[in-house]
Amino acid sequence: EAFAAWIDRHRTAALRTALAVLGERAAAEDVTQDACLAAWRALATFRGEATFRTWLLTITWRTALSHRRRWSSWWRSLTTFSDAPEPGSIVTTRSPADGQPFADEVAAERQEIAIVQQVIRALPGRLRHPLLLAASGLGMQEIADVLGIPVGTVKWRISEARRVTREKA
Repeated sequence: EAFAAWIDRHRTAALRTALAVLGERAAAEDVTQDACLAAWRALATFRGEATFRTWLLTITWRTALSHRRRWSSWWRSLTTFSDAPEPGSIVTTRSPADGQPFADEVAAERQEIAIVQQVIRALPGRLRHPLLLAASGLGMQEIADVLGIPVGTVKWRISEARRVTREKA
């Protein structure tokens, strides 16, 4: 019962951590479940050197990275991506009268988001990982604990990741 209470207390943080890595809620929920199960199995190894939350988030982070590596290599082997519509398909747009932005505005925004995502994906892991964890809502100390690096290093890496992203995006 105590373990279930700990999990309930920290499930949202674990979900945010997995979501930062995966970017998709359903996959993040699956990974969070896997991480909670892994934590249950490894409970005997919890030494109390870190808080339970940090320990769980570290397990979640590593599980999500592993999941992403597995799925991205499998997915790349099966698919190619294109934003171009298939020949013969019907493309619909909304008008401002519908209360929706013009299609070109939506396309421009999507393109900007895609560029930023691409720049972030291209960052080396030592910069990308702290940035994604910070974006998921973790504090500096928690990020430092999850990644096993000093807080000052976390702050510098996040700052550097933001600077590089601004310059390239």
